Amino acid sequence: MPNEPNSEFDQLEAGSDDGTEEGDAYSKSAMAAEEAYKELDAVKDKLKEERFLFVLAGLVLLNAHILGNMDNWAAPIVIGILQIFGLLIFARRSGVEEVQQLLDKLLDAVKPGR
Repeated sequence: MPNEPNSEFDQLEAGSDDGTEEGDAYSKSAMAAEEAYKELDAVKDKLKEERFLFVLAGLVLLNAHILGNMDNWAAPIVIGILQIFGLLIFARRSGVEEVQQLLDKLLDAVKPGR
């Protein structure tokens, strides 16, 4: 029979549910692999979000230490605006959806022609 799967990978890909113990084992291992990939993606997302929060906390501490001792008010404002844009880009790349949602709401609120 030319259409039968030849290797274990082909059988996993085809989802061999022919009622045999071997077919059940393949479907169980395929389900386990799919669950493992989903769990891995969730862990990666969580690590990216934690990295963003760590950078944000470090930036707040650095700003409190350095910008608090400046004599004028223009430099901290300019630096703060640049940092906000940098943090927005970093948040988007880190997969922090909350920041994107807040940014969308803010842009909708200040949208001209509303």
